[in-house]
Order: sequence, then structure tokens, then C-alpha cells
Amino acid sequence: MVYITDDKKAIKGKIGEWIPAFPGVQMWTSYDVLLFLYAHNVIPTKAIAVNLIRDLNAVTTKYEPRSEELTARIQKLVTQVRDKIEKVSSIFG
Repeated sequence: MVYITDDKKAIKGKIGEWIPAFPGVQMWTSYDVLLFLYAHNVIPTKAIAVNLIRDLNAVTTKYEPRSEELTARIQKLVTQVRDKIEKVSSIFG
């Protein structure tokens, strides 16, 4: 079973408290879902996967005030996810 959330406050709060009680439950972010879908060819190309990551960033950071910290965090996250997409592509490519 997979629990999907991008809410960091929830992960650090109540959800983070009860998840260990359910060892079969994995916690995924929306980025993890995109990687899974790409690895299983539901998302057919690497270019589409990268574009979806950009779209996801636009949606998930829409309500956060812009700052250098947020920009750095987004850039780091995008780089990490792109690296994972590259790895998936090289394995299944």
C-alpha cells in the first residue's frame, strides 16, 4: 500500500507519527509517483516525464512565498528527480 502526500508538515506531524504503525505502508511524494509511472511506461518518454516534473513544481510551490531558500530547494529536487529519471532511462531505455 502506498500513501501519497507532498505535505511536509503532515509528514513531520500526525502522518509521520502513525506511519510506523503500518509497516506495509510506503510513503511516496508526487515525484515518486511520476518516477514509478515512467519506469512502467505509463509516461512514454523522458521528455514528457521532465515536463511533468516542471508542471508539478509549478503546482506544489504555487502558494509558498518565493525566496532564495525555496528556489534552491526546488532546483535541488528537480536535479535529484532528473537524475533518477536518467537512471530509469538507462536501465529500461
